[in-house]
Amino acid sequence: MSKHLQKAAVNMIGDQACKKFYPVQISSRMVCAGFPQGTVDSCSGDAGGPLACKEPSGKWFLAGITSWGYGCARPYFPGVYTKVTAVQSWIAQNLKL
Repeated sequence: MSKHLQKAAVNMIGDQACKKFYPVQISSRMVCAGFPQGTVDSCSGDAGGPLACKEPSGKWFLAGITSWGYGCARPYFPGVYTKVTAVQSWIAQNLKL
């Protein structure tokens, strides 16, 4: 575990492809990100961290919350994140926004 904040650039993976990697475990509240060949991924100690995406306008938004995966940066097992849009109302309600 690093003492310094780190980042990793990963690609979003569509729902259908994500379900092929994890056929039983992926729900509508989850999103995958990573690379088919592995190499870069979130890992143990990253849970709860952000999956931020950049819009074409240059604005960043929170797309996911680091959740789990099968190992770290393993081929065909991308990182799995909680899909923020699926839990946005719960977050707002519990933060009293």
